[in-house]
Amino acid sequence: MLSIKRASSDQYFTTSSKHDYYVSNTGFWFGLGAYKLGLRGEIDAGQFENIFYGYHPFAPPGEKPLVQNAGKWQRVTLRNGKKVVQERRHAQDLTFSAPKSVSILWALSPEPIRVIISQSHTAAVKEVLSWVEQEFGSIRRGRNGAEIQKASLIIGLFQHGASRELDPQLHTHCCVLGVGITEDGHTGQIQTYDFYRNKMLLGAAYRAALARELEEHLAVAVRPHKEHHVKSFELVGVPQEVIDGFSKRTQQIREALKEKGYTEGMRTDSKIAERLTLITRKHKSSTDESKLFEQWQREGESLGFSQTEAVQVIGKLVWEGQSLEAAQRETVREGIAELISRKSYFSRYELLRRVCELAQFSGIGFGKALEGVEQWIGNSHEQWTNAPEQAVVLGERKGEVQYSTQAMIDLEREMMSKITWLKEQPAFSVKESTVLEVISEREKAGRALRQEQEEAVWYLARGEGKVKVLTGVPGAGKTEVLGVLKTIFEREGYRVIGVALQGRTAEDLERKTGAKSETIHKTVLLNEEGNFVIEPSLIKAVESGRATEKQREFYAALLQRMQHEIDERTVVLTDEGSMADTPVLKRLTDAIESKSAQWILAGDKNQLAPVGAGGGFAAISEAAGYAMLTEPVRQQQEWQREQTKHLAQGEVEKAIRAYQQAGRLKVEETLENARNSLIEDWKTYGLERPEDHAILAMTNAEVSAYNKAAQQARLLVGKVGGEGIEVNGAYFYEGDRILFRRTAVDEFVRFRSYGVRNGQFATIERINSFEAEISVRLDNGARVTIPVNEFPHFRLGYAGTTYFFQGESVLRTFVHLGGSMQDMEQTVVQLTRHKQDVMMYTDLEQAGEDLRELLSQMERSRQKELAISVLEAHEIQQGYGVVQ
Repeated sequence: MLSIKRASSDQYFTTSSKHDYYVSNTGFWFGLGAYKLGLRGEIDAGQFENIFYGYHPFAPPGEKPLVQNAGKWQRVTLRNGKKVVQERRHAQDLTFSAPKSVSILWALSPEPIRVIISQSHTAAVKEVLSWVEQEFGSIRRGRNGAEIQKASLIIGLFQHGASRELDPQLHTHCCVLGVGITEDGHTGQIQTYDFYRNKMLLGAAYRAALARELEEHLAVAVRPHKEHHVKSFELVGVPQEVIDGFSKRTQQIREALKEKGYTEGMRTDSKIAERLTLITRKHKSSTDESKLFEQWQREGESLGFSQTEAVQVIGKLVWEGQSLEAAQRETVREGIAELISRKSYFSRYELLRRVCELAQFSGIGFGKALEGVEQWIGNSHEQWTNAPEQAVVLGERKGEVQYSTQAMIDLEREMMSKITWLKEQPAFSVKESTVLEVISEREKAGRALRQEQEEAVWYLARGEGKVKVLTGVPGAGKTEVLGVLKTIFEREGYRVIGVALQGRTAEDLERKTGAKSETIHKTVLLNEEGNFVIEPSLIKAVESGRATEKQREFYAALLQRMQHEIDERTVVLTDEGSMADTPVLKRLTDAIESKSAQWILAGDKNQLAPVGAGGGFAAISEAAGYAMLTEPVRQQQEWQREQTKHLAQGEVEKAIRAYQQAGRLKVEETLENARNSLIEDWKTYGLERPEDHAILAMTNAEVSAYNKAAQQARLLVGKVGGEGIEVNGAYFYEGDRILFRRTAVDEFVRFRSYGVRNGQFATIERINSFEAEISVRLDNGARVTIPVNEFPHFRLGYAGTTYFFQGESVLRTFVHLGGSMQDMEQTVVQLTRHKQDVMMYTDLEQAGEDLRELLSQMERSRQKELAISVLEAHEIQQGYGVVQ
């Protein structure tokens, strides 16, 4: 791993008798900047101190400054009304730490092997630092620092072998001094922003380099740190219990997090983890190195992993015969594929980070990973020429050049070309009298549309083009408009079907509009397969009563299939379209365009982005034209409807402050207190009717914790009970609210075979543990019996993630805020699911002073856009540049 922190003077030097932790061990100079100043070999403490404070290393102390504000310079300024002490950035400490299993092998192996491991670690560190210097080394010059110049770095390397708890921990402090030297010999203060911005990339680069070094010199084999966790590695042959036994420092931090309320698997903001790391840190102990190795040998033997077992780790690598070049190609290709499956474009650094993570296990090392990425970006290797993955340079976003693949560009362009074609086609004919008739009927029934809804209906029913979009703020009645359109189009003789990304959303669309609805995936698949014709002989056999049971079943299946056919007289209503990623929208566009059907697409780009490559909904809205609903009606309290408007306009702080002043936001001392407070408030309503009172959390681990707490609360008052049954390691009781979900995201599950849909809620009415069955009542009123051994795809349903609840509407919500996933889109969804009221909970660590930490996360947007949008914006910008 890599940690980065700013090095202050009192950290690095205290007194001459207790000299700096770094120079207490022999250090070595590194970097072209050090070479230019004549600094080579071992570090002299006096020279180190001079350059640390910005003076020439060979000058008398305090003389010949190399930067402005050299020395122990400080000043006090006001920031947000508070005094802040500023000082020169003397140095940055980049600490590269070997994976724990590598440190254990180093500690328990004979001297010759230990030397090789240490040299491998150092070589990996130097390889990455050389790239850092070349890539990020720079200083500012000129008036107000307007000019940035490349500069060489001065780095002190200090290698250590023990953690503060005296466990084996091979690591190197790379003290990057604040002085940089340009090619023409000028000196100045280095720029460090890119160190922090690319911290995860540098850590991955080091691990890729280290894995390659160890494989090459010791033939060790590596494995992912955890199952499905390929961001870091451990050595094959070092058992996990041995790793845990030598990880006292990690256990300390985990205990500190646990005291704060964070449990295993729960999201932890990185800033909180860093603060607790500092709080729990002990002073570095001074222990004789030889005694440490003796101690580690004894500890290893007590864990059943002595030097004998350690040396057996060496030589476990089995070469598969694949050339380094072939492995490089596959690693880069896999990195591109993984990134493009999540987003339409990415930066060079994003790709390099992912390729380095994969390179740990493909054996190509950092150098080949970097070379492979550069070849892809420059299309300088024949393997990428005219390939689907061929790089396309898009232009800059947030100061970095972005890239996509030719396949993604082609997909997006083809989709938008078909949208343009659909827009230009004449819309299905709808008489004015039919629209007036349906609107009038609703008025007479006491269900009159609001003015903006009426305007939307007129545009979507009679406006030009075969693709039109309905968008608007959350809870503004978009689905209600779709229901009116369904009635209008059917009266004109058209077939109307509904589609949505998720099964439960499709079910909700069907319930609210009456249109037969299915998931986008299934609808598209059925239409790609075709086969909507029923043989006349089969129809005759069924109608005459002569059909066999199998023929009748086949006939019923064909009728069911035909309900989702898209043809030239079909109107396709799509709800929550903004959740569908671009490849999914492309397939739906293909199906609709091929039959010249009518498409009405509803959604809100300001809510959660698709999991995959996104931006399709927003692009279609702009190209096709849209009707917008701006007045929320879901919230029953007017002041809360006003906050929904603020959220839709990006005015997050206004909304949060209003909720805070109204007592709807509780900031507790710890995470555990926040969680307990949420459950206590939920019990007031949720014990009786949990289906109307939802708990929203960020991650599955948090959802699991809240589900258990809610179930326990209902158990204590007898709202659930009776005969229990264990499924997937959890207990369920009669009365429990459950949610049908596949147990693994990549698992194919036939939910329909058991009478349910993925994402449906239900209540357990009866448990038969002898037959291993549960009888449930679905929220739509249907009752089914589930054999749990055959079909274990459900969990408790009192709580769910924010993503899961997008599109849902309940009486009250209880929302746990904060964490690395919190952003503007999450906030919009979290605060707009309720009708009667919402309560929010967080802790002091997450909230920060006066909510500043929380608000900074909430105001950060993660909206996605098409790659061609970035490309077109760049081309326009370049065009303007030519005109000027």
